[in-house]
Amino acid sequence: MRGLQEEDPRGPWGCSVSEERLGPELRRIREERGLTVEELAEKSGVSATTIRDVERGAREARWDTVAKLAKPLGLTFDEVWGLRRMRR
Repeated sequence: MRGLQEEDPRGPWGCSVSEERLGPELRRIREERGLTVEELAEKSGVSATTIRDVERGAREARWDTVAKLAKPLGLTFDEVWGLRRMRR
């Protein structure tokens, strides 16, 4: 019998959000909402280091990170996930 497989960290779609587009948009939205990185970290459960890395493009945002960041920013998962397609 085959055991449970680990969940793919890239999410059910098998991809990560492009940090090239997502990071700057997340920073812009966070700043528009008047949140510091530390406040967003506290509200989302995502470390401040991870948020900074995603915002500056040093790390790709996994789908679970996107999901955690969406709510405190007042966005849906789909809206945040779609940011990578914005401003092309």
